[in-house]
Amino acid sequence: MRIFRATYQKHRKIMRKKIVAGNWKMNLTLAEGEQLVNDILAAGITLPEDQAVVIAPPFPYLQR
Repeated sequence: MRIFRATYQKHRKIMRKKIVAGNWKMNLTLAEGEQLVNDILAAGITLPEDQAVVIAPPFPYLQR
């Protein structure tokens, strides 16, 4: 059981990602939100493999 636990913890640590999430709710128009996402993408930021970014637009803007 000890070996399993140590192996599990090792793999769990490797697989875990740090997440940065942005939720603009209804504080931006659709055009402003698109510009924000385009600006973020244009910045060319590269993240380490253990990090991820999530952008959560408001429900009414999920039309595409």
